[in-house]
Amino acid sequence: TLYNNLPSYGLRGTPPWFYVVFTAVKLAPPTVLAASLGLALAIGRRRPAHVVVLSWMAVWFLVFSVSGAKWGRFYQTVLPAFELLAGHATERAFTWLRRALGRLSRDASVPVARVVAAIAIAILVGTDAWASASHAPNYRMYVSALGGGSANVDYFFPHCDYFDSGFREAVEEVAKRAEPGA
Repeated sequence: TLYNNLPSYGLRGTPPWFYVVFTAVKLAPPTVLAASLGLALAIGRRRPAHVVVLSWMAVWFLVFSVSGAKWGRFYQTVLPAFELLAGHATERAFTWLRRALGRLSRDASVPVARVVAAIAIAILVGTDAWASASHAPNYRMYVSALGGGSANVDYFFPHCDYFDSGFREAVEEVAKRAEPGA
């Protein structure tokens, strides 16, 4: 379905769940998992740093979810919050692992924990990097395995991805035909 996409449509425009689904299908699955765990930790603990990130996200989602206009490019202003939450969850998991391994064997805990941490970080960073590299220069055409992969590019968010993906080429074509100095 192509939804009305103007702010004046409010809740009758693009559905409020747009950005929740966008998060699930546009971020690599390991990032979605880590960010979800980080969100749960932040909600559960609500320490000052958590409150800052949660407030940032709450205000952002309230403003953009009520508006009838929703575009993938608007998401860039809240994406760092998800990355921070993913990093937080990963750090907490490594701390837990290091303590658990330390209780089992004081000698081997640090090297094993560091190897596991390096592998996990490589997976988190690597899957996001692969998603970008494999879809260059049309990065926004990426749909994660959670959304069915590349076979579902035309199902998820065509107004964001299809309509924006040829913008550069459209401007170049207009510029070829424009009068001098236009």
